[in-house]
Amino acid sequence: MESDLDELLKLRRSQGWRVTVRCAEASSPTLIAALVAEEQKRDPALSHVMLVGSDASLPMARQRNYRVQSGEGDLPVLTDDPYGLPDANGVPRLAIGRLPADDPTALRQLADKIVRYERNLAKLTPDLFLLCGRQPASTQTIVGGISRQTMADGMSAAFVEDQRLRLPRLKLRVRTAFPGPDYYPFADGPAVLRAGLAGRPFMAAYVGHADRSGFATYHDLEHVVSIGRDDVRRFEIPDVCGPFLSCGCSMLEPEGKGPSIGEVLLQLAGGPVAVVGFTRANNDFWVAQFLEVWGSELSRAGRATLGEMVRTTKLRLANAPQSPRSVLIQTLLQAAGEIPHDLQQIDHSAVARKNNALTVLLGDPTTTVVIP
Repeated sequence: MESDLDELLKLRRSQGWRVTVRCAEASSPTLIAALVAEEQKRDPALSHVMLVGSDASLPMARQRNYRVQSGEGDLPVLTDDPYGLPDANGVPRLAIGRLPADDPTALRQLADKIVRYERNLAKLTPDLFLLCGRQPASTQTIVGGISRQTMADGMSAAFVEDQRLRLPRLKLRVRTAFPGPDYYPFADGPAVLRAGLAGRPFMAAYVGHADRSGFATYHDLEHVVSIGRDDVRRFEIPDVCGPFLSCGCSMLEPEGKGPSIGEVLLQLAGGPVAVVGFTRANNDFWVAQFLEVWGSELSRAGRATLGEMVRTTKLRLANAPQSPRSVLIQTLLQAAGEIPHDLQQIDHSAVARKNNALTVLLGDPTTTVVIP
């Protein structure tokens, strides 16, 4: 397996990284965490850990779910965070990433993709490509002749404009499933995503509903899943672009038939060098704050590693109070009966801990994030 990553390891060492390879075949989560702890004790400067293997060969940890919204099940949280030696709030002290492949050919392809990305950072565009789904709501008019759908669309549009103000250094290229100047038709979903990634943005993001098989853009209740795994498999994108962030539920869930849509994106010859997403159902109101913090991290000058950016975002979310936008969305969900009406029934620290753990990086955690 080490030989399959030879070019990537050579590149990292040439960049100044001190790289150590350890074998953890047929290990349980407890044994994997112990191996990392042993390595960290041997080398206190250890900062990043890249797991190599699928969930089947190098299992993710399973943690108890904290169920909040009605759409959630009782499936355990799937997470790699215990391998980052978490603090008292569950936040990894080390940056964690995973190459989710066991086949030597697949590993070599992933490693080659990372090497090509790192050697061509200057060719990335300073674009942040943002693909937005739609929050489905009732179209029945309420006070003032305004429907809940109109209110939801207005909040989504306000979020986009807020990001433009918060990220003035970036060119924010947006396509939306809700009406407005950036609207794209339901049937155009695959082509819109492919074109966005083919433009070689330094980062791309999807905001909307999803599951492991596709992106549920919810143009309306009859037009839901507009981009599926088969659509992505047909993408012909010769060049590698920056990381892909998805806020949709379960788009990195490893359990089920076939690879998740996040894995399919990662396995493309071109397109995203890494994917950050969720392994199970997340909480809509928490995602709002996640995006705020992620945008704040992007607004900072300089370069970072993707793994450290994910870890820092989790650290901030674990220690910050609930944001006003998150509180507003939680209130609306409670009014709609999606979550309990009694605010005291929701422990936001437990929500943050659960959703942090669901957030997983597929790719090399030392991947460079830089705004061209």
